[in-house]
Amino acid sequence: FTPVALQMAIFSRLLNMKMIFFTWENINLSFGLWRSFIEKVVFKSSAAAVGGNLGAKERIEQRGFVKKIEIIPQFGVDTKLFRKFQKDDPLEGRSLVRAFTVGFVGRTSLAKGVDTLFQAVGKLESNVRLLIVTSSPAISSEIVSLAKESGIQDRIEFKTSIPHSKLPEYFNLMDVFVLPSRTTKTWKEQF
Repeated sequence: FTPVALQMAIFSRLLNMKMIFFTWENINLSFGLWRSFIEKVVFKSSAAAVGGNLGAKERIEQRGFVKKIEIIPQFGVDTKLFRKFQKDDPLEGRSLVRAFTVGFVGRTSLAKGVDTLFQAVGKLESNVRLLIVTSSPAISSEIVSLAKESGIQDRIEFKTSIPHSKLPEYFNLMDVFVLPSRTTKTWKEQF
């Protein structure tokens, strides 16, 4: 439903080439006449589609796409990088190695369910730690306040400005990873 997709549909027709489109979009929102028109042109011009998840496949089927759709998850796991933390691994989060660590990686927002995670960890034994890892440079005052209100702020370790390339080091510190996202009218977890 984007102008770029429309351009590709036009070029595929002009050049007599097959077109396949990819989508993560997993909520069936109303886009208005112009974007609905674009979507119809893209659907008609495409030989097939690829969805990043089952929700994306279901959405385009609901919108009338009847051709072949494959679901191809976009992320894999390199087991040489993602493994249990080793004593000689370089990382500043060593204090977490001695405790059972619940981890979260992502945007620290209410849509991602960080507040729910604070409440859940608060119900666990006091030796359970929470590691929050984000690429954002800072944690919002709202999230910091919610952490304080939860009564577990001394059990939470926030790691900010972490680049994607460093994520394996942090995942390796976790005993369990939790992504407590909540669906809203305009957003649904794509992973």
